[in-house]
Amino acid sequence: MDKLILECIIHHTRLHTSETKVFLSSNSKEFGKREVVEILQNSGIEYFSKTQNFLGWLQSQLL
Repeated sequence: MDKLILECIIHHTRLHTSETKVFLSSNSKEFGKREVVEILQNSGIEYFSKTQNFLGWLQSQLL
């Protein structure tokens, strides 16, 4: 199931190349794996496992 979710995220990213992409999931057991994080980063996706970290990143983007 998680592999399908990852494939859908990557597919969506390829369809919308000009937009900023962020993925927030507390499922760091699956999505926090080094190889998955690298796939996300190579696709231009910022991954966050904690809402607080995402909110900090978002605020930095708005300044």
